[in-house]
Amino acid sequence: VLPAAVMLRGILTCTFFGVDAYVTLALEDGRGLSAIAAGSVLTAATLAWTAGSWTQARNSERWPTRRFVRVGFLVVIVGLALFSFTLIPEVPVWLAVPTFAVAGYGMGLAYAPLALIVLREAPTESQGTASSALSLMDTLGTAIGTGVSGAIVAAALRSSGDLEMG
Repeated sequence: VLPAAVMLRGILTCTFFGVDAYVTLALEDGRGLSAIAAGSVLTAATLAWTAGSWTQARNSERWPTRRFVRVGFLVVIVGLALFSFTLIPEVPVWLAVPTFAVAGYGMGLAYAPLALIVLREAPTESQGTASSALSLMDTLGTAIGTGVSGAIVAAALRSSGDLEMG
């Protein structure tokens, strides 16, 4: 259980932050939003992450921790998939705010419970190692997600010369 939960944390950070790192670039250069408007999408996701964390903490006695992880992962995937549609010129760009907020809400549901699972399952003498593994996976997940997304953005720029979507 322990290695699986640590890996899931890395996958979660890779997935979310691989998109998060390029949200403003895509919305500014691709859809023509101002920096403030594009940044509001990140703010919405941050507020929704907080709401998801609150929901998880408020209901942690009612539902098992693993359920929050499963539901949170699903919500992140749905939110990111819906957000990707906002990059299509025919889709109203304002939908970027609620769709990326959905992904943020999913992060709030799943992110902290993964740490709880790892630390709960780790023997007392291994909790420092488990905590370090979580930290490493967060860093690797973010770096790999951002790097892969950056390679995709660079390839798109190289092939077309810009990020214009319309």
